[in-house]
Amino acid sequence: MADLRIQFSEEMVGTGHPVKADTLNRLSLVEHNNDGTHKYNLTGYKELDLREFLPVGFVTNGSVDYSTEIQACITAGKRIFIPAGIWLCENLNVRGYRNIRGAGRANTILKIPVSSTNWLINSSDGASGGWLPYSSITDLSIDGNNSTTALGGIYAEFITQWLFERVTMYGFYNSAAVGLWLNHAYQMAIRDCYIRMGSAGAGKKGEACFKLGATTADPVHTTHITYDNCLAQYSGTGFLLAAMGNRGDQFTIRQCAAGNHDYGIRVQDFYRSVRIENTLIENTSVNGVRVTTATPYNIHNIRLEDLTMYENTVAVYTDQVDGLSMDKLRFAGDDAGGHTAFCIVNTKRVELGTYNVEDTAYDTIVAASTIDPRMPNLDLDDATPSVAVGGKRQSFKTQSVNPTTITAFDDGVAGQEITILFVDSNTTIDFTGTNLNGNGGADFVGAIGDVMTGVFDGTDWYFQVHDNTP
Repeated sequence: MADLRIQFSEEMVGTGHPVKADTLNRLSLVEHNNDGTHKYNLTGYKELDLREFLPVGFVTNGSVDYSTEIQACITAGKRIFIPAGIWLCENLNVRGYRNIRGAGRANTILKIPVSSTNWLINSSDGASGGWLPYSSITDLSIDGNNSTTALGGIYAEFITQWLFERVTMYGFYNSAAVGLWLNHAYQMAIRDCYIRMGSAGAGKKGEACFKLGATTADPVHTTHITYDNCLAQYSGTGFLLAAMGNRGDQFTIRQCAAGNHDYGIRVQDFYRSVRIENTLIENTSVNGVRVTTATPYNIHNIRLEDLTMYENTVAVYTDQVDGLSMDKLRFAGDDAGGHTAFCIVNTKRVELGTYNVEDTAYDTIVAASTIDPRMPNLDLDDATPSVAVGGKRQSFKTQSVNPTTITAFDDGVAGQEITILFVDSNTTIDFTGTNLNGNGGADFVGAIGDVMTGVFDGTDWYFQVHDNTP
């Protein structure tokens, strides 16, 4: 009789991935192929599959909390694949050098427990001296489960060069919740993301869909953040550029949309070079675009271009801004009015290009007692009115109720050009012994309809006077 110990002998293998085939197919029983490779590495990429970290008999319907298993997968690998299914989880920590990919936002859904008091993803143990670099989260959805206690979808701080792409979030009902909050961020790309905090039936929920800021000063400025082709709906603010503890620079919101908010886009302290373009903002109860600061003039260079402002209570509101450029704005709506296009106060260097008012919604172009970006008034009865509101070229109207002799135009910058339209007969221009040059050196008493144009060389103004008196 043959020796069965020889015929059926097998060399024992360890817990790693053996090179030799497993004749008893033991490895297949624990989700490996015969040659020791991962069964679920289906894409050919060097990535870990969440299913390798789940227990036998795992479910994909969101009824079991797999936070521990998902965190183990994220900790173990740099490329992570989360397959189709609803995965209940919370408080996941994504470090630097992590690329998390789902099977598509309609397929892979990360769902937070309804009683959670955490973020679904919370990468908050970074430090200004040790930023978390080079990560991405793509192709999945985050379900807020209509929770009134969860903090939001993703919070990450001290991060650099992260990508968020093809991500959908919805259903966070906590009044303080935020969909995607980046706190201290450098070179971020947020593309093709859709955040809907509330809904048509539930109304506006949470503080903001997208939030950006820097709560304390840091040596690397928050800068170069781009929101591209993103949609924000049903929240306090669609895109919130929250107050910073240090200056930030270069922010772009383009080809986006914000609807059904208190504020569509809100910009606060210490922002520079904010560009909002090719974007739709609609149905905001307070402001479509609001740019304000608690510290005068620490917001610089705001550019609004090619925007459609559909039925916003006040479409553009600015206060304490230095540098506001607007062009190709479209104000539209088909209700019976009650909307204002511009409310601009305490703002310097305003430039307005073309704008177009369609339909019936915007019955007021400029709010009462605010700056008219089309042709602002000179200061009332002021002998040295400021022209700081003007950009490179600006037209002004006189505003003298009482006889007033203008001896200087304050706050001009070299190269600035202004045109003055006289709409009263109480204004005299002093061309004698001042830095105002023109009219042959003789004072000019303006009549209604007269015009003068001038340019500033940094020291003196040079005017050409047009006496249009019949």
